[in-house]
Amino acid sequence: MINLAGKRGGAYYAGRSPADYYIIQELANAGIETVWESQLSKEEVEYNFTGRLRGWKFTRAPVYWVAEARAGRGLPLEVATELHYREYPEIEAALYADRGIPAPKTYGEVVRVGGHCGCPPPAAPIVDSYHIDTYQGLRELARVIREL
Repeated sequence: MINLAGKRGGAYYAGRSPADYYIIQELANAGIETVWESQLSKEEVEYNFTGRLRGWKFTRAPVYWVAEARAGRGLPLEVATELHYREYPEIEAALYADRGIPAPKTYGEVVRVGGHCGCPPPAAPIVDSYHIDTYQGLRELARVIREL
């Protein structure tokens, strides 16, 4: 995932943040609706666009996505657990070999419950928050949400 922290400030085109181009593209590739936010965010990554999908809001952090569900709209524990332990695609994992980084074995390593860096499995009856580290992880979480 591209680091957007360096895209803060700088040239603005038609009222858009420099990060918006990447945000719009990443959301579209995952099949997530883009939403124009009238107020520019004051986060580490400045943006005008967020994502929305079936009661979930997606916001961009420097090197990952944050997905948060409205009250009662999260993933049931059974669905969240299945996602957590689902095998990460080998073709995607192969992209890590050139960087000397251990490839993820499961989606739980890149779609992290509550943003926890230790990647523990879900425990709550409803999981309503994730940090997503890869494009494939973003696409897969969106697919799971759409199938609920």
